[in-house]
Amino acid sequence: MQAGHAVMCVGAVAVLVVLPPGQPAQPAAPVGGLTGRVMALGEVPPPARLPVRKHRAVCGDWKWSEDVLVSPSRGLANVVVTVEGVPGPYPEPGGLALLDNADCIFVPHVQVVRLGQVIEIRNSDGIIHTAHAYDEARQTLFNVALPVYKRLVRRTLTHPGIYRLVCDVGHTWMSAYVVVLGHPYAAVTDGSGRFRIPGVPPGIYRLRFWHERLGVREEPLVIRAGGEATVNLAWRVDGAAATGSRPPLAVPIERAP
Repeated sequence: MQAGHAVMCVGAVAVLVVLPPGQPAQPAAPVGGLTGRVMALGEVPPPARLPVRKHRAVCGDWKWSEDVLVSPSRGLANVVVTVEGVPGPYPEPGGLALLDNADCIFVPHVQVVRLGQVIEIRNSDGIIHTAHAYDEARQTLFNVALPVYKRLVRRTLTHPGIYRLVCDVGHTWMSAYVVVLGHPYAAVTDGSGRFRIPGVPPGIYRLRFWHERLGVREEPLVIRAGGEATVNLAWRVDGAAATGSRPPLAVPIERAP
């Protein structure tokens, strides 16, 4: 950057003053990322078989419960992992979030959606469904019908928090969760319990784990500039599917900066 110039008059003499160049903007520290895996500890309860009492010709006689899904290698699915405390501003949400009624279950069972994002609710079955969303205080957020002649509805998600969705037409086995956040630093563990959250600025944060039956766990998190942090967590699931009454226990089993 070139130095600036200014002319000052001192008496009758004009003096040329060379101004120091402006300081160049400091480049932003390179962002980091977070990867990890959530593992199930203890005796894994078998998934419950939920009876189907309506539309059996389409839905079958029963459905597997999805509230505690553990892989053969003990990975725990459907855990929402959130990095809390990242300062804004945040990028605008883009694209549609999707929730389908397929084979008489909600797909996906758990997802993370940005505040202000549009969710498209579909009906891929040949029978009527509804999507009734409740907040954590069990207040209705929206309730849409999806008859055979109206296969999709869109809603803008304007309230942050955890939405629990059910189907009100006698499909008592159907449920799903949509976690609505004001920032993009979150992920849901896949079928093997793994997750990845990219693009996290360096800093000291809280890492929050949420599971529909096991509750909440928080751990401190440090993201270094340009680094990839690894946090693996073991979560005790004994009795969770049967009663959900035992206090959750999570033990960090690996941390790597």
